[in-house]
Amino acid sequence: MKKTDNGNKFAQKRLEALYAQSHEAAFSYIELVTNAAFDQMKIEGVEMDPSNIDVLLISKMAAKKLNTNANELYIKYKEMMLFEGMITEVAI
Repeated sequence: MKKTDNGNKFAQKRLEALYAQSHEAAFSYIELVTNAAFDQMKIEGVEMDPSNIDVLLISKMAAKKLNTNANELYIKYKEMMLFEGMITEVAI
């Protein structure tokens, strides 16, 4: 086996590992935001239709719970949801 073949295999394995890590990080971010939002919704008595993902509402509720900027959280949360294919677009 040539040295370049080993290098290519190493690069391919590294890319696969990074790809897996990016999805793990995205899922962790989504889970943290979603759980914070649902906790806040319980506190405020807000209900959400589980068949209709309201990214804006989730972002607003999570921002209250996490004491952070709702607009910034919305942008990042939407990007992660799009990245993971959980939503296809967001209509405001």
